[in-house]
Amino acid sequence: MIESFLQIRKLMMGAQEIYREYSELYQDLTKIVEACGSRILEEDSDPFFVSNYNYLVKSFLVNICAYLEAYTRDLVFQKNTGIQWRNRQCKSTVQPSKVVYSK
Repeated sequence: MIESFLQIRKLMMGAQEIYREYSELYQDLTKIVEACGSRILEEDSDPFFVSNYNYLVKSFLVNICAYLEAYTRDLVFQKNTGIQWRNRQCKSTVQPSKVVYSK
C-alpha cells in the first residue's frame, strides 16, 4: 500500500522535483561524509572512525550509487508513464479515416 502511494506521488512529480529530492539526499550524504572526515582528522580523533575508515568510505560510495540508481529509475518511470498516458490519449481519440474514391 505504501509503495503504491509512493509510486503515485513520484508519478505526479515532474523531473525538477525528482532532481530536487535526490539532490537534497546527496547534499545530506555529503554533510555526513564531511563530518566523518573531520572526526578522523581531528587531533584527538575518534578511534571508531579511524579503524573503520575504509568501511565507511565504501558504504558512502554504495549510498551514492543507490541514490543515482533510484534517481534514474524514478526519472525513467515518470517519463515512461507520461509517454504511456499520451499514447492512450492518442488511441482514445477518433481519427478520421482516409477514404480513397475511385472513378
